[in-house]
Order: sequence, then structure tokens, then C-alpha cells
Amino acid sequence: MKISNLILTDLDKPKKINENTFFLSDWVTNENLKKKKIIKKPLKSFKEKFKAYTYIDKIRVEVESKLAEYIYNYHKKNFSKKLIRSMISLWVGQYLQFTYFRWLQINELLKNDKSFLINDVKIDPSINDYLDALDFMDLAFENDLFNFFHLKKIIVFRKSELKNKIKFKQNRKFYKKNFIPRDPNVNFKLRVLSFFDRIFDLMINPLIKKNKLFLREGFSYKNLILLNIKLKQFPYFANFTFDWFNLKKKIKFHKEKMDDILISKNLKKKFEKYICSNILKDAPAIFFKSLNELENYRKKINLNPKVIISSHSHFYNELFKLWSFERKLKNKSKLIIFQHGGNHSNLNPVFDYEKSISNEFYDWKKSKNKLCGMTKYLNHSVKRKNNNKILFVGMENRKYPCRFYPGPLHHDEMNSIKHMSYIFNGLTNKDKNNFFYLPNRTILPTHRKIILKFMKKEKILKNLSLKKNIKNFSLIICCSPMTTFFDCILSGPTFLLIDKDYWITEKSIDLKYNLLKKNKILFYNEKDLLNHLQKIYPNNLYDWWNTKNVQDAINSFLKEFNFSRNHNIYQKQIIKKLTNEKKFIAL
Repeated sequence: MKISNLILTDLDKPKKINENTFFLSDWVTNENLKKKKIIKKPLKSFKEKFKAYTYIDKIRVEVESKLAEYIYNYHKKNFSKKLIRSMISLWVGQYLQFTYFRWLQINELLKNDKSFLINDVKIDPSINDYLDALDFMDLAFENDLFNFFHLKKIIVFRKSELKNKIKFKQNRKFYKKNFIPRDPNVNFKLRVLSFFDRIFDLMINPLIKKNKLFLREGFSYKNLILLNIKLKQFPYFANFTFDWFNLKKKIKFHKEKMDDILISKNLKKKFEKYICSNILKDAPAIFFKSLNELENYRKKINLNPKVIISSHSHFYNELFKLWSFERKLKNKSKLIIFQHGGNHSNLNPVFDYEKSISNEFYDWKKSKNKLCGMTKYLNHSVKRKNNNKILFVGMENRKYPCRFYPGPLHHDEMNSIKHMSYIFNGLTNKDKNNFFYLPNRTILPTHRKIILKFMKKEKILKNLSLKKNIKNFSLIICCSPMTTFFDCILSGPTFLLIDKDYWITEKSIDLKYNLLKKNKILFYNEKDLLNHLQKIYPNNLYDWWNTKNVQDAINSFLKEFNFSRNHNIYQKQIIKKLTNEKKFIAL
């Protein structure tokens, strides 16, 4: 049988690619990539995605329990099992999704009738040494070395199944570790602000010792200050105290060689055995020796609140996590979480993490007896300029799929660039000059080239700059029904353009989607959107947006999330909730 070449990542991609070359997935960069040369991709339907999600959620509990027990004994019981489990829970869920996706990709190789030869480049094994959960996610989403390393590990582990189907061709090329952890403080302005945060901390320390509630986030800064004043305490956000990006530079990196495996009678499948054999080798250093150093920093924190409010620090700020979880578990503080974003799908890539670590968790889903979790929109009042400018907000994932998330997963499912191109071509030359593009998170290199064919680079706004730019556009077209859509629909004329097959929601939300579609706010194809756009833009845009039917549809949609347009009532509900907490802890 003739052996074909197989490329796993851009790392092992040769300079010359012949007709007998196949690609493991479309994450490999190639301008002439042909679909027939790509190995079939897993999780192409929502049904497959949901099945994989359900399976990982099922085994996650057992993996989490066994890993927590191992780390508990590693630290000679100096940390409680519950604390350790809270610290590792998020990473375990992310790691299982990352690994299972690659496992399923190798399954597709097994189904293929060809034999393959892989260019076996040599990699610095320290690419698998990293400090925390955020480092893991950045490596998993973006790093070629990291992904090649783990794909090869899976293939080697499954060699008995693959038999002679896959062989590695030895290559002398050696790649050093090329990962630099995220550091937003490289910006000079942020470094200066960090310095003043430190001075501010020292100055107000005597004033904050009596604060019973610690409101770190979940609201705008303006509202955080307002709420603190209403609660009769000095506003304090502890930006310097919990500056994890700076602190992690000081923590000595202790990544030990781990040869142990997890033992579990309940994890019997081959994938589960792979996890048990590798999870200790793959876990972040912060779970082991570095945790002791982190604990020393935690002990220095001079805050004693009875209630802690969080919205996103409980994800990737390891110091905040250790401090808040420890206080919660020792009943020193109540931890309340307001959901940061608007995920209203049946798939939640963090599973029940936020519920499990908190005393109270307020998401964006409707509940009669629950406070609305959309606290970030309290007193939200952004007014758009009536300047005929259009902003198209794309929907692109990062290079490597890692999580079972609602929406498109693979590169060939990311249709926002195709949709943008169609709409742009349907505009007049005058209107094209008023058309801008903003990446929701990233732009893939191949997509950037396409965009630059339609507009100058000055018309492409910076990643994650929607908040700064939202007021500068009359109309915004969104390609994701998540937080971005809420940001836009609350501020002015907005279209939502999505592929129906990738966004499966609960039935109650489906009914509201139908109402948005009926009133020309939601579109499932770019042709219908362009037809409507040509009828109302630019002269009748606000006439359409302000009609009773359109506003009623928007309000009906927002009610599914307990959101009230009456900010005074919403503010009173929040203050009442926090005041009651304050009264309760004073008893």
C-alpha cells in the first residue's frame, strides 16, 4: 500500500507539499488547502458535540476527585481536599475537552484506509511545563509545539490500534520552547497605573479594613463606586493586591517529573486510561510545589470581607481563587458570582464550575425567584452616533479547537468572512467607505488576507475593542448571539447574522429568536440581511429600529434573561440583596 504524507500542525509542515500529502485538520495553514486532502473532522454536528460534551461531563467528576486526592496527599494534607478540588476544577474540564477533541481526531485517522508518514520533528519537552490554567489555554489554542507534542503522545499511546497505519520519519530539526505567558502590563500606560495602584493601596489601607463586602467586578467601575457608597463603605478593588500577571513572574517555576498515574476503578475506557496515565505529567505547576509559594502570598492579604463578589477573577487569577475559595470553605466569607457573559446554549465549556465554587451563582438565564445576573449592564446607557457608519463584528475562534462550545468549531465553519464579503459587495461605493470590520477575538491569517481585499487595514479595528468603539457606529452586524450581541442590542440598531445549525438553544430562547427573525433583527443567511439593509439604510435605519414591533421584540428577548429596562428598579434590587447580606453577617 502506498504511504501518504500526513501533516499534523504547521510545525511539521514541509516547505514543499506534493499531491500525496494530507492534513490532519484545517488548522494547518495552506493557501491551496483542498477539502479532500483534509482528514474528516470530528464534532461537525451539534448532536456529536453534545454527545462528546455529555461524556466529558460524566467522567470529569471522577477525574477531578482522583486528581484532588493525589494533590491532597502530595501536599501532606496541608490543604483541604475541597480547596484543592476548587482550585483544579476549571483546568480539569478544559484539559479533558482539549485532549478528547484530539483523541477524536485520531479516531478519524483509524477510519481512513490510507497509511501515513509523519515528519517527526524534535521538540523541547519543556513546552509542556507551564504555571497555571491560563497558560494552558493559551498553549492549547495557539501553540504549534504544544499541539504537536500532545497529538504525538496520543498517537504513540494508541500504537497498538494504529499498527502500521502511522509511521514517524525522523527529522533532525529541533524546536526550542517558544511560549511567553501573557502579560498585559508590558504596556507602559498599564505599568504606570499599576505603580499608582500600589501607592493607592498603601494610602487607603486603614479605610478598607472595615469593609464587609468586597466588590471586585461584575459591574462597571462607575457602578462599583456607586454601590460601595450606597453600602456605606470605601470603594476598593484591590487591583495591586490581586495583580496575578505581575505576581506570577515572581513565583519560582517548579515543574517536577511525574511518573505516577491516577488509579480509578471507574475509568476503564482507553481514553480514560490515557488521561490517568498522563494528567499528572500534563498538570500546571501551580497545583504542586508552586502552590506552597502561592499560599505564602495569600497569607499576606490583609482583607477581611464577609461577602466577596466576583465575575471573572475566579477563572484565571490563581491568587484570587486561592484566597476567595479558602475564605468561603472556612465560612469566613460568602462567595457570590455574577456571570460574566451571555451564554444561553445547552453547552457550557466550564460545566458547573461557577456553581460548585460559589455560595450563590447568578447566571443570565430566566428565573422568577432569582436576581438577574446581567449586572454588567446596570445603568448601561451607550448612545450611538447617527453617522451612517457600519461595523461588522466577526466570529472566529483561535487556531486550534479546544472546547465544546456553542457556535462554529472548525475553520471551515467560520462563515463570518464569507458573510461580510457578500454584504460588502452589495453596498454602494459611498456606503463601502463607511464599512468597518472588528474581530471578535482574533483573525486567522488566511481570513485577514481576504478582508484586506475589500478594505484598507485602517478599517480593521483592534481585537476586543468593541466597548471602546461601539458608540461610533450607526449600525452593528454581529455574528455571535453571545455577550457581543447584548452589548450591541442595548445601544442601538443591530443585526444578528448566525448559522442556525451551530447555535442550538433552549426552546424558550428559540421562541424569542423567531420573534427577532420576524422583525428583521435576526438573520440566518446573508442574502436576507442585505435585502433588508438595502431597504432601510441609511435614511430609514432609526425609523425601523424605533418601531413598536422591533422594540417589543427586543424587550421580549431580554425578559428571557430577567433583564429590566428600568435601571432604578434593578439597582434597588441589587442594593437590597447586598444590604441584606451585610445585615445578615452583622448578626
